[in-house]
Amino acid sequence: MKSQSQSSGILSAFSRDAIRGAIYVEATQRSDVVNIARGLHGVLHSRRIAYGISLVRLSPEECASLLSMGDYPTSIVHGSWVRIKHHRRHRLDLAFVLQLDEGTLMARVAVVPRIKLDRKRPRRRKIRSTPLLFDPNKVRELYGDKSLTQCGNGWIFRRNEYHGGLLVLFVNLFELSNININPTLEEIYPFRGSQDRTVAAAAAALSSTLKLTVNDKVKIIVGELQGSTGRLAEIHDDGTVTIVADDEQIPPLNLLRWEICKLFSQGDFIRVLFGEHRGKEGFIVDLEGNSATIYYHIFLPGGGAGSREYVAHREVDIFSRFNILYLLELPSLVCSIH
Repeated sequence: MKSQSQSSGILSAFSRDAIRGAIYVEATQRSDVVNIARGLHGVLHSRRIAYGISLVRLSPEECASLLSMGDYPTSIVHGSWVRIKHHRRHRLDLAFVLQLDEGTLMARVAVVPRIKLDRKRPRRRKIRSTPLLFDPNKVRELYGDKSLTQCGNGWIFRRNEYHGGLLVLFVNLFELSNININPTLEEIYPFRGSQDRTVAAAAAALSSTLKLTVNDKVKIIVGELQGSTGRLAEIHDDGTVTIVADDEQIPPLNLLRWEICKLFSQGDFIRVLFGEHRGKEGFIVDLEGNSATIYYHIFLPGGGAGSREYVAHREVDIFSRFNILYLLELPSLVCSIH
């Protein structure tokens, strides 16, 4: 290739060991790359993602990342929570990695859609639509019956694929970041409502780990060591954690953050994150497997006492059972009893 480049307009070419099956070429124009690629054995010429990508123009940011990266495998894997770095509509949005092609380094990710579902015109064009789960009925009502097509368990709308209420995107790995993503409950909550059970479970687990700190007692909730307990030794910037198991025969484990949950104890003060009781706060009075019984009380309006102006309220004690992934530990309450 070096001999051909002298008269072909190719300025430079290189590869990265961590990115198998890809060659990066610097050229004055696209046609120069096309012409020289025709003489190389094994270059894929189909434009479809399913069969590989022949030519993709990289942004300046991607070029800088390629030139500065070391030859080491990426830490983004199936099940990682990431942010999309560059996208016209979903820039910096939270996403869940559904699938990863290590050959082309294209990731299939799920993100909460930003579809305009009202007829009002925004005052500024750059304002993005609010992220909401995909609702085919609302889309059909606004854009018409012919605007979307059912495809298996999902939908196709404006050439985009939607599954379980989420938008599915194919994104270059260099467009994703799993470093210090710092998700909020408001960002995680829509994922919890997805019909995709894997994504919903991962969202519930992620939300329950937001307040975890080093030395917290935790439990592994997936995989061969499911149910094992231990201590949280390290929290890494890339969304992984190191666990020291209570069983001394198990070596330190590096896990994704959503593969563990807080190991609660009776008396812990918690907040319910999901469901009809979302936002309720109370105390754990019983634990059994992955369920916890929570005690809290509510105020209900009472009946009158002969006068329309008199309104009494009743305080009602409630005992409800929840999945521990629906709970978030809060700072302990200190009470003084006289």
